[in-house]
Amino acid sequence: MKMGTKICPVCGNEFKGSGNICKDGYYCNECEKKVRLVFVEDEEDYLPAAKIRARLNKYASAIAAYDSVKKPETCPICGKPLPKFMHMRLLDAYICMDCAEKAAGMMHTGYDAVGCMCISEIRPLFEQAAVRGGRVDASGVFYNADSLRIVYPLIRTLLEVPGEDGYEVAYFDPLDSLSDEDLQAAPALAERRRAELEAKYGTHKAIFEVDKITKLYNESKGRRYYRSEYRIGGRVLMGNVILEV
Repeated sequence: MKMGTKICPVCGNEFKGSGNICKDGYYCNECEKKVRLVFVEDEEDYLPAAKIRARLNKYASAIAAYDSVKKPETCPICGKPLPKFMHMRLLDAYICMDCAEKAAGMMHTGYDAVGCMCISEIRPLFEQAAVRGGRVDASGVFYNADSLRIVYPLIRTLLEVPGEDGYEVAYFDPLDSLSDEDLQAAPALAERRRAELEAKYGTHKAIFEVDKITKLYNESKGRRYYRSEYRIGGRVLMGNVILEV
């Protein structure tokens, strides 16, 4: 290694100058140009060089072709005319801001993170039954998602991920993985389940089954402002439930 040079922990090449910071030290300016395309600003400062290198390798072809991507006349996701200014640049495509906003909401992230991805990662989000409001079977029949939630509810869970937060919210829709046979049988199954619940609880817009009520603490700001706080555990059997106090 020559005097005054350093070895980039990302690409392994020698470089001069102060470089750009990451968890393992400093990496070269050539890698920095690529990093700016696939990382949200300052995200890489807290990542090891191995993770930076892995993401650069993952998107290597998109990075190489970045400058050759042309802006289309229509959004490749929704098909609407692409606005001159209100659009989002992805690594390998352009999409309208409406679709970018929806994608950010589905991924529970910001617009800048959407811009660091390829359209092949964004497009599947818009094919989910929860987003389209339902699913179409092979014969072209549309099945409304809301009417089937009583037997196929949208599942919200937490996925463990590396980082400071340690987890991220994820949604799984069982309608997306149903066979055509199960999808076609779902309306009758939903009606039977709805009839069972109405026979047991009566006719309601929503039903919440309570398993456990735990008193958490009391708070008193004078006798007239006394209140108690409780944790209610259970499950939604039908409809949408919002608990208010």
